Parts: sequence; structure tokens; C-alpha cells
Amino acid sequence: MLSDDELDEILETAQRVLFAIVQRTPLHPDLTERLLVLLRLIFPEWDISYEHRPDKVEWFGILKRDLSAQMREAGVVRTVRCPSGTRLATELTKQLAVLAQFIEEG
Repeated sequence: MLSDDELDEILETAQRVLFAIVQRTPLHPDLTERLLVLLRLIFPEWDISYEHRPDKVEWFGILKRDLSAQMREAGVVRTVRCPSGTRLATELTKQLAVLAQFIEEG
């Protein structure tokens, strides 16, 4: 399990990367599409999409790798659903922090 300091470091790094990518990403007419491009660059472990519904937009991040029992017990989930792209970024960052311990283990 990651310590609070390690998690903070991961979150700070993700934020720096996000801002760096935003600076280099060409402007899209639709900010939703721009955010989708950014999230896909930042979180390549997930298949990221969104769906427009009559009353809302829902964002999805679907993990591309198989989950082990240990990953599930640690809190890693296959699908993350959120009401906004920014919220999805936050939730995927948390998932990445947990998933990182399993990626490092091989």
C-alpha cells in the first residue's frame, strides 16, 4: 500500500503532467473533445470515453488490463464512471496510485 506521501507525490506529478500537456495540446472547438484527448494521453491504462444523455454527460474509464483478486481487494475497479471529465481524472489518479503497486511488482 502506498503511504500518504507517496500518494501526494503521484497526485502532484499527475497534475504537473496534465498542465504540461494542456499547454502543448492544440485547441479543439469542443472543450469536451479536448479533455477527452488529454485524459487518453494521461491515462493510457484506461479506455476513456463519454456519453451524452438527454439530462447529463457521463464519463467512463475502463481498465485495459485484467484484474487480479489482490487488485480488487486493494480497491482497483474495472470501470470508473463520473459526471465530469475532471472528476474522472481525479478518480483515475486515485486508481493509478493503487494500481501502481501491482505494476511495480510485475
